[in-house]
Amino acid sequence: LPPGDIICAADILYEPKTGIALAQRTMEALERGSRVVIGCSPGRPGRPAFLEELKRLKPDINGAKFVDMEGMTCTGKRHSLICGEGSTSVSNGH
Repeated sequence: LPPGDIICAADILYEPKTGIALAQRTMEALERGSRVVIGCSPGRPGRPAFLEELKRLKPDINGAKFVDMEGMTCTGKRHSLICGEGSTSVSNGH
């Protein structure tokens, strides 16, 4: 992960395995002094996995949570990479 003052990740927690991977990268960034901001829709399967892995990696971490905010979204056909066969993604039928 390249260094940065602020690291942003958005809309990638469709699967628990991506939540685990993002938690590992988040710890790398935090250990280098970066601030981390993650945007993710409520109900994504990767959210709990992210927080669990983050707490496993750093049990004394404080303030790690998702805050639900109202926002806007785009709609349209989803690519099979996101909601393909075998995906556990929450997609509301799209």
